Amino acid sequence: MWNLAHLHITINHVPVVLLPTALVFFAVATWRKSEPLLRAGIVVAWVAALFTIASYSTGDPAADLVMAVDPAQKTVLDPLVGEHDTAAGFALASALVVAAAGIWGWRRKGLGREVILPLLILSLWSTAVLFRTAQLGGRIRHPEARPGFVAPAEHEGPGQKHAD
Repeated sequence: MWNLAHLHITINHVPVVLLPTALVFFAVATWRKSEPLLRAGIVVAWVAALFTIASYSTGDPAADLVMAVDPAQKTVLDPLVGEHDTAAGFALASALVVAAAGIWGWRRKGLGREVILPLLILSLWSTAVLFRTAQLGGRIRHPEARPGFVAPAEHEGPGQKHAD
């Protein structure tokens, strides 16, 4: 059964893939001096921004559901969700800044430094912000991604019994 938590987990991966893709488009457009590639990168950045808005919008309902499912973990999950939520606000802002720069770049003609340099720098910054946000989000449901996690000394494979 689908709910907002499923939707959030599904769509939040899209901007994490698309913004680095836009960065690659911008870099290749610079290297090949290709305005069509630059414009393709701008469109990819716009789509990433739309998915970032959708992901941000589903974040609070997803957090509420996660907290309701496992209230015993509230003391562990609260700081993780709070840190992820704060980072998500920065991720949303960074994606919107790249999208706005894309609007500005689209209206200008050519591949001048005044267009391509801001797009490269902003998309690199936004990619880093999105990666950090994704990492923090992963810690909410994946204890192995949390600081201080210690893996068990022995991992039992299929068909193996634990020796006491």
